[in-house]
Amino acid sequence: MSSFEKARCYVCKDIVPRFMTLIVSTPKGKFRVCQDCYRRIEMDKMNERYQTTKENIKIYNMKDIDAYKIIKEREKFLKDIKEGKLNRGKTS
Repeated sequence: MSSFEKARCYVCKDIVPRFMTLIVSTPKGKFRVCQDCYRRIEMDKMNERYQTTKENIKIYNMKDIDAYKIIKEREKFLKDIKEGKLNRGKTS
């Protein structure tokens, strides 16, 4: 394997094949991470969103609402916007 086909994971500093890495965008820039580190990053983000949603439910005194369901609805809404499925205020 040539050096062009290898990449260093930004998080764990391991050298892995380039096709096994993913590019993650952060406020500091774009970085290559291995798949294991990417899964950990995504799980951390999901846990953070879950905790924030639970706190908001408690603050606004909402009853019988699942935080996980709210997160999934938000992700679906953002996906629909990106795909152009929502009308976005256009009149027919």
